[in-house]
Amino acid sequence: MTARGPGGYLGTVETKNRTKFPRRKAAGDEGRPAPEAAASAERDDARRLAFFQAAEPVFERYGYRKTTVEDVCHAAGASKRTFYGLFADKADLASRMILHISQDIVSRWEGAVTPDMSARKKLERFIDEYVRLGREHRVFGQMMNDPDWMRAFGQLKDDRQFRVLMEVVYAVLTEGMKTREFRRLDPEAVTLIIYSLLDTMYYFVPATGAFASPFEDEKLAREIRVFLTQALIAPERE
Repeated sequence: MTARGPGGYLGTVETKNRTKFPRRKAAGDEGRPAPEAAASAERDDARRLAFFQAAEPVFERYGYRKTTVEDVCHAAGASKRTFYGLFADKADLASRMILHISQDIVSRWEGAVTPDMSARKKLERFIDEYVRLGREHRVFGQMMNDPDWMRAFGQLKDDRQFRVLMEVVYAVLTEGMKTREFRRLDPEAVTLIIYSLLDTMYYFVPATGAFASPFEDEKLAREIRVFLTQALIAPERE
């Protein structure tokens, strides 16, 4: 599926056949033959994945600030030299790990939707996958409540994988507006509103301790889902 967005960070991206990881060029790559460079890229992808898998439980246990590059390298059984050949620093690793984990939303959503589904159903499935991600990966919530980690993650806003996450929602909204199932609104603005409301209700508000998390309050979770989707329904469809 290809979705087109307006200017800004929402560009043209493909949600299928996307590259696994953004890759930092290794020294000498420019002069390598294409097959050799491709093999090098695959090795780097495998190494990054190993770091992601090793780092997640370390961040869960110690948090972002207390976790060190040495901790991650020890868990991954790799040297710091290997680490810095793949990542700029701890912030780069932590943010790209979150971005990699977040791709589960897109992958699972793609596997759950069908062409004959309504735009509302597709959006509901996406919200379900967002919630599932938070349940399965505690680091996602840790990042949401750590300003330093959030700022580092925000630096990836121009990354292709980051744009894919935004484009999935944008594409569903555009489809629903085109078929007049949804109200005619600015799909880019609504995409940001949907993400902001989900992040606020699932992470920022519960962090104050004043209210229960929708992860724990199923009724609240249902109301958030209904509120987001019902607010978009065109008046003639209500």
